[in-house]
Amino acid sequence: WTAFRRQTALLVMFGERALLGREHSLHTWLSCLTMLAGAVLCALGQQSVADPWAMLHMFLLCVASAGYLVFAGSLRKNHGFSEVDTLLANSLLSSPFLVGWLLYRGEYSQWSSFSHWSDVSFQGILCSSIILALILNYSVFVNVSVNSPLTTTITGQIKNIGTTALALILSPPAQVSEAYVGGIILGVVGSLWYGVDRLRHTLNS
Repeated sequence: WTAFRRQTALLVMFGERALLGREHSLHTWLSCLTMLAGAVLCALGQQSVADPWAMLHMFLLCVASAGYLVFAGSLRKNHGFSEVDTLLANSLLSSPFLVGWLLYRGEYSQWSSFSHWSDVSFQGILCSSIILALILNYSVFVNVSVNSPLTTTITGQIKNIGTTALALILSPPAQVSEAYVGGIILGVVGSLWYGVDRLRHTLNS
C-alpha cells in the first residue's frame, strides 16, 4: 500500500505541467522515478499476491490525491483563492461524489438507521473528527500555498518510507526479501535526491 502510494508524486508532476504550466528539472524527474522504482521493487519483493481490484482502487486513490493537490494549487495561483476559499470549494465539489458513492453502495440505509446518533459520546467523537479533518485539510492548503503540490507530496512520501521501514522491522524475517529491502533503499535515495535538488534550487534562486 505505502509503496504504491508513491506513484502520486509522478501524477502530481504531470498535473502541475498541465494545469499550472510548471516545468520540472531533470533531477526532479529522476528522483521521483527513483522513488517509483523503489515502490515497484517493494511490491515485487512481497510474497503475497496483490488483488487486481484492490490495485485499481489504489491507483484511483493516487489519482484523486494528485488531483486534490494540483487543484488546490491551481485555485491559489490562477484564481487567487485563499486557504478558506479553497477548503470551501473542495467541500462543495466533492460532496456530490460522496453522496453519489453513498447511494451507489447502498450505505444510506445504514447511515439513516444508525442507532447512536443521539449518543453524547458518539457526537463528541464525530465533532472531534470533523474538526481534525478541517485542520488537516487547511494545513494541506497552507502547505500547498507556501510550497508546491509536488513538495507537499514528497513530504508525504518521506512519511510513507518511514512507515514501510517500520513494517520491515516488525515483519517476520521469512516475509522480508532482498527486493523489498532494495525497494526501501531506492525510495530513501529518491527522497533525499529530491530534497537536495530543491535545496540547491532554493539557494540559487
